[in-house]
Amino acid sequence: MKRIIAIITVLTAFVVASTAMAQTPLSASEGKQIAQSVSKNYKNWSTVSLSGKLSSNLLPISPSVKIFMRRGNEVTISVRAIFVGEVARARLRGDSILVVNKMNKTYVAERLGELFTDLPVNITDLQSLILGRAFVAGEGELSVKNAGYCDFYGVSDGWLAIPKEGIDGSLNYGYSFDEKFRLSLASAVTETQSMTAVGQYSYPGKKTQIDVSLTFKSKNYSATLVLDKPDYGASAMDDIKLDKKYKRQNLSTFLKNIMKF
Repeated sequence: MKRIIAIITVLTAFVVASTAMAQTPLSASEGKQIAQSVSKNYKNWSTVSLSGKLSSNLLPISPSVKIFMRRGNEVTISVRAIFVGEVARARLRGDSILVVNKMNKTYVAERLGELFTDLPVNITDLQSLILGRAFVAGEGELSVKNAGYCDFYGVSDGWLAIPKEGIDGSLNYGYSFDEKFRLSLASAVTETQSMTAVGQYSYPGKKTQIDVSLTFKSKNYSATLVLDKPDYGASAMDDIKLDKKYKRQNLSTFLKNIMKF
């Protein structure tokens, strides 16, 4: 019950007044109907490319971005600045991550598990969030088949879906959907509430806007990503070739230098 209260509190703080929240979950059949309506928005894909704009309190500029994803295997993000071209590239592939700062010829190359020892990392789940899709950890994107793993609640302007089990027993998460069954908010909070992450989704025109806020160890971070319509079936980006001019750095040093863009 404590886990459910925590995630509902985070969700409702951003979605509805507490008085509008249903007191008990909807029935199993009603939950499946909601999941079916949500999943109708999900197009099957193997590769996809998205272009857009990024702004963040961690960056001195608001660069353009291009994202390429291969389902279940790769997420590559190219960051470009006006009059300069590509200034950085991040690539998650399999269980490894490579981040390159082309401005000062440095890079980070690590195993995901070595960077994120406390939280599970799943490329497929990350891809779903970038595409504005809800997922059930270990069960794939939300659908009729896995709806039974969630409790659904009706609210004033849509629905909440809260998985009955957290991730690795320590990270609780949930979603809200608007009246068109589109993802409007994804939220996660640790059992200790030392980390809270919220992604708010909106759909201006044919674009998708994702406003991300993260609170970790009493520090607040924020970013906004505005993406154009997905280009399904897109080709991969060319790999960056790291010659002798590039120097490998640890993550802490690399992040400090990236602020010098």
